[in-house]
Parts: sequence; C-alpha cells; structure tokens
Amino acid sequence: LTRAALHGTLAETYRALGVYDRALEQARIALELLAEHKGELHPDTVRARASAGELCYQAGEIDAAEELLERARAEAERVLGPDDRETLLVRMCLGVLHMEREREEEALAAFEDLLVDVERVFGPDSQEVASVLANLGKPLMNMERDAEAVAPLERGLAIRRDVSGAEDVTTLRMQQ
Repeated sequence: LTRAALHGTLAETYRALGVYDRALEQARIALELLAEHKGELHPDTVRARASAGELCYQAGEIDAAEELLERARAEAERVLGPDDRETLLVRMCLGVLHMEREREEEALAAFEDLLVDVERVFGPDSQEVASVLANLGKPLMNMERDAEAVAPLERGLAIRRDVSGAEDVTTLRMQQ
C-alpha cells in the first residue's frame, strides 16, 4: 500500500506539472496495486480509478477515459454515495467528455442533472455550482442555442465573482 500511495503521489505531481502521460502511467500502477490489495470496490480504489480516468482524458486517451470514468461513476455512486464530491466530479468529467465527442445532447442532459445535485449538496451559490453552470452553457452554444446559454453563463460568472472575487484567474477566464 505504501507503493500505491507513492505512485499516486507521483501521478498527482506529474499532473500538476502537465506531464499527463507520465502521470497516467503512475496512476495506472497505483490503481492496479490498490485493486489487488484493497479490492475493486474499496473507496481508495474507486477514487484511483476516477483519477486515472481524468488523466486518460488529459493525456488524450478518450476511449480509455470514457471506459474508466463510466465505471468509476457507477462504483462511486454505489461505494461513496451519490452526493460525494468525487462522485459529482466524475459526473462532471463525463459531461465534458461528451462534449469532446460532440455528443452535445448527452452533455447538456448530464450537466442539467448534475446541476440539481450540486446545488442541493453545495448550495445554490457555491463555486461548484458556478463550474457546472459554465459547463452547461458550452453545449448550448455548440448547438447554436446561444440565447439559452446566456442565463447559466451569467449566473455562473456572478457566483464566481461573489465567491472568488473579480480579479480571480478563474473569474477572469469565465468572462472571456
């Protein structure tokens, strides 16, 4: 288990440096070790699978990302619970992945469902809600439903300004 923790730490370090291929390599080793020693449905293994799925996406391995994230979502809902932060994050990642694959209707449905749960768990004015709203606007714009995209994008930006401040980097990016 010490080796799994070490590989997990290396994966996060490489991720922070933007070296996604190496991060993914380390995350896969950590996942394999955790599954072997703790079991497939241990919370640590489920979290490691979600992390590996996110890294697959960042490394451009979209098929592998979708497979891992779908499995991680199902396991996280069962093991961690539907309101767990990791479960909600995996659902967000799947919505983004749907957009990457130009499945805008699926992405929109995913973000609309996720918004309800994130508002309930974190409150209507949380930065988590702002993130979901920003992502919700993207498939609408991609489907040329710009008028419908305005409300969630403006609400997300307003929340981000209130929570993080007008000079925050993420707030500034949302304004673009």
